Amino acid sequence: MELEESNLNPEPDTQAYFNPDIESMLKLEPINPGHYLELMDRLHVVLCTINDHVFYHPLTLQNKEVAILVENAIEKLAEAYQLVGSLEESNTSK
Repeated sequence: MELEESNLNPEPDTQAYFNPDIESMLKLEPINPGHYLELMDRLHVVLCTINDHVFYHPLTLQNKEVAILVENAIEKLAEAYQLVGSLEESNTSK
């Protein structure tokens, strides 16, 4: 299977990430300042785990298609980490 560059970085569709059940659950719990640091910590743990145990796995290192997909996952999680950090800064500096 040949990977196309257009498939590696699709445009985000935020509606696709939420289903109605999840949206109704999210409305029950208001966001507090601790949620930002908590999510950043969880993203960091996942990033480290993927980097240490998936990206540097022998199969990943020897298969370009797998490596590209894993690297893209790491990049997207890092973007999410940075976004949460900027959200925290903008919401706590009010």
